[in-house]
Amino acid sequence: MNADKVKLRVFHRTKNDISLLWSMDNLNPDQRANVKVLCEGKPLSVSTTEAGAHDDVARNTMICLIDHESNGLKHDAKYNLQVILGGDKTEPLIRKIMVLEYGVLPPYDRDKKSARTHLMGWEPSSSTWVKVNVVRVADGTYALPVVIIGGAK
Repeated sequence: MNADKVKLRVFHRTKNDISLLWSMDNLNPDQRANVKVLCEGKPLSVSTTEAGAHDDVARNTMICLIDHESNGLKHDAKYNLQVILGGDKTEPLIRKIMVLEYGVLPPYDRDKKSARTHLMGWEPSSSTWVKVNVVRVADGTYALPVVIIGGAK
């Protein structure tokens, strides 16, 4: 099986823009530097940046931002985009992706939202949110472990 190493995906869709991501791990310099995005054959004006340490995505990932207004796109329309990486000095990589309307989840994300929900608690010593663990008790139910600090006075 030949897996796609570009891993093109829609990261976010708002009323104002579309964010696409793809991996740069297996791209040559021409494919990294020369990016074109087409919508129904029409070239779009895009802004691309490599993910940095402050971004919420993996390193070596390209972030592509497509503004609706400057490209004549509507937030309530579905688009089939074509991303072309390279082509000036090497063979271009061409990937197609469907971007759904704002507020519409892809079919595979519609099921089991609760499966992606985690109970979180604040951990003050590290100033971070952490997953809260549960324990199974004798009757088969679950309980939250609790540590009582300093007894009643």
